[in-house]
Amino acid sequence: MISYSYSNTIAVLVKDKKFLKGLKTVCKTQKLLIYPIKKYTDVIAVPCFITIIEKSLLTDKYLEMLEEMALLGETKEWQLILIGTEKIKMSRALMDQTIEIKVTATMEEMKKNILKQQKSLIKEGKRKAKINNKIYRVIKLYIDITTKGNILDIEEYVALNLISERTLRRDVRILKDLYPDFNVYFKGSWTS
Repeated sequence: MISYSYSNTIAVLVKDKKFLKGLKTVCKTQKLLIYPIKKYTDVIAVPCFITIIEKSLLTDKYLEMLEEMALLGETKEWQLILIGTEKIKMSRALMDQTIEIKVTATMEEMKKNILKQQKSLIKEGKRKAKINNKIYRVIKLYIDITTKGNILDIEEYVALNLISERTLRRDVRILKDLYPDFNVYFKGSWTS
């Protein structure tokens, strides 16, 4: 079963067979899936990180869906690639997420755009993971402190949770900023 996702799918509305053949080659080497857009609702319904559309095939309905997608703001990692020389009127939000290519791009250019977008997606995923890890750590610290009568053994906590004293100090500062009345008493002393 094919599993389309924001990290492995390129949605395509292109009739140029030579371009499609080259794109399939690039996608195969990068282990990416190509989803052929069949109707205008696919623009929003299909999870993808790049949408490639030939300008001559871009109807008002497609443009309306693309505008809606750009205005939602949830698609920071998404990129639209428009191919062709036709002038298209679009909102600023959509323009910010669009790369326009005057003629059918060479496969090297297309590969470069796809790899650039993939790297951006991976970077964003790592950033989100770091934030989630920090949130989890601070919540765990709060629970640990409150269940132990607001007493925290610095050496034990650092060793048990595989974090540095500096990280612990920052996490405690976050808790004190969030809860001004929050008191914590330390057992042991800070070494760094």
